[in-house]
Amino acid sequence: MAEVSAAELTTAATQLMRGGNWTVAMNLLGAVATHDRAEQRALKHTLAEIAVDQDFWQRTDHASQALHELETAIERLPDATTSNGVDEDAAGRDVDVPARPATSRPVTETDLVAEGDRYRWDLGMLRLRKDYATELSADIGPGGRDATTTRTLAQRVADLRAQAPDDARRGQAAFYAGVISDNLLDDSETAISHYTAALELGERAGDELLISYAVRHLGYHAYATGDLKLAREQWERSTELRQKAGHVPGALAQQALIVTLIRAEGDTAGTQTLTTEINRWSRQLNIPFLIQETTTPAN
Repeated sequence: MAEVSAAELTTAATQLMRGGNWTVAMNLLGAVATHDRAEQRALKHTLAEIAVDQDFWQRTDHASQALHELETAIERLPDATTSNGVDEDAAGRDVDVPARPATSRPVTETDLVAEGDRYRWDLGMLRLRKDYATELSADIGPGGRDATTTRTLAQRVADLRAQAPDDARRGQAAFYAGVISDNLLDDSETAISHYTAALELGERAGDELLISYAVRHLGYHAYATGDLKLAREQWERSTELRQKAGHVPGALAQQALIVTLIRAEGDTAGTQTLTTEINRWSRQLNIPFLIQETTTPAN
């Protein structure tokens, strides 16, 4: 029976997720067994993140069960008197994750509370991301979006931002405050302030994916005001950062925006070439909204 560390598995699964291989990533983690509750929680956290990500890109609904399982794993935090939080009832499956060795100092209640708080914050953010994606893709009736739903999402993200334990998470909350303001509340001025804050926090934390999200949306607003030079700079920066991280769906979505610039510059051949390539990749990954955006008679 092979033994692999939980950290190596979650890193591999995250990279598979970024490449658009969501099912492979979930199957990898689903084949894992560990008796360590802290590692069980880490694996459930990554599974939930993969499910939320897949639901956003493919318009599926895998996250509900994964989020429930993560919540259960968080509730089963190892208590402060145990060295590694071993779950003696855990059943082995295909790949064993060895229990963590005892640390050189006892695990304190403060350690566990801090770690638990981070996981609870992440759970709240994953739920917000899922609910935002659901509302974003919902059919809008003649009366517009439900005001109560959008206000509730705005308040939830404000609470997450206030409670964030570090700059990277605070920046993530600022970004989602931006897209909620932008896409659900039609408040571009407020959205830009949130994106700017997300960019500053992302740079401070060294979080390149967060930076890519912020400059993507700031670039859109530059484009909307006619500043094509700034839009290109920000969109190309976002694309490069996503490519560097192996974030294939994100890079494709970013290139779809660059198509609008090429079209505005009058490059018909370049527009068609890039659109065709984005469409081919999007079909392979089954990303409905990108397929729709890039489908032309030539495709």
